[in-house]
Amino acid sequence: MSEGLAKMERPRVLHLGRRSVRWVPRQWVAVLLLSATLVVLALLALGTGRISLNPLQALDILLWGEGSPLERKVVFDIRLPRVLTALLAGAALSVSGAIFQSLSRNPLGSPDVIGFTTGAASGAVVYFVLGGTSSVTSAAFAVGSGLLTALVVFGLAMRGGAVASHRLVLVGIGVGATLAALNEAVLLRGELEQALSAQLWLSGSLNARTWSHAVPLLVGLAVLLPVVLLGQSRLMLLEMGDDLARQLGVHALKVKGLMAFCAVLLASLATGASGPIAFIALAAPRLVAFLCGDHGRPLWPSALTGALLLLSVDVVSQSLPFELNLPVGLMTALIGGVYLVFALPRLRSF
Repeated sequence: MSEGLAKMERPRVLHLGRRSVRWVPRQWVAVLLLSATLVVLALLALGTGRISLNPLQALDILLWGEGSPLERKVVFDIRLPRVLTALLAGAALSVSGAIFQSLSRNPLGSPDVIGFTTGAASGAVVYFVLGGTSSVTSAAFAVGSGLLTALVVFGLAMRGGAVASHRLVLVGIGVGATLAALNEAVLLRGELEQALSAQLWLSGSLNARTWSHAVPLLVGLAVLLPVVLLGQSRLMLLEMGDDLARQLGVHALKVKGLMAFCAVLLASLATGASGPIAFIALAAPRLVAFLCGDHGRPLWPSALTGALLLLSVDVVSQSLPFELNLPVGLMTALIGGVYLVFALPRLRSF
């Protein structure tokens, strides 16, 4: 069995005329399994709620418009935007986490740990406390404050024209803690109704998600994901060290800047759509490394794994006894805390 796994982990080269494509069988097996699981889970999520539907009924409504008018309204107007937001936010967070873990060569280098999602949340909190209600505008505020936070963190972590991985993580944790305190101060100064609305958003929730939440996130992923996938090979070379990457023709500073910019945007867009959600960006890339073997942190399986994790947590949160229905952000934080307690002693840098 070990020999079979070793063969699946060996890179293969597919020749397409003058071009060649490098691929790893184990990664593609993982992609197929993750994709199939994701389809089944999405159909299950479309049927979860007060009006219960089995996966086949949900599929009939989705593809052929079967069912009663109420069932169609529930699926298309309420559950489908929620499911898509969960899938897209999970994918965006996971890809962002994989990029930052690769750039920092540190398993704790994810946007929720180094303060970027907290920074993105700060802009949305200010917007809500000022009386804003538009989901699109709040997402724009989240993206802007996320990018500003990234500039501050990278600026403080830079020494001698380079960003040391340990400084990035430590500075990010400090900036994130400061911004979390400022968010609480902003909430205390706001009107009660607006502060409660912002506090609910800060818990990270997929309740009442609409197409206005899902569509901006879909557009952002459609633009950013091809960019990061094209830069994936250079990112893997950077994991071996900047000097070696330069010898192989990689402009380290430009690649790092572009990939970090895309990762911050992905994390900020996800935060703007669903609120700050912990654990996904931290754990999904580590799970991908286990599934796909020791060949860097492939971004496509990372996207699928993050989507699967967030949607799974959302389905579980809706199925809790006594109608608890906890916000998904609280659920991921609880799971993430347990994960860190047991996994932190075993984590090692790249």
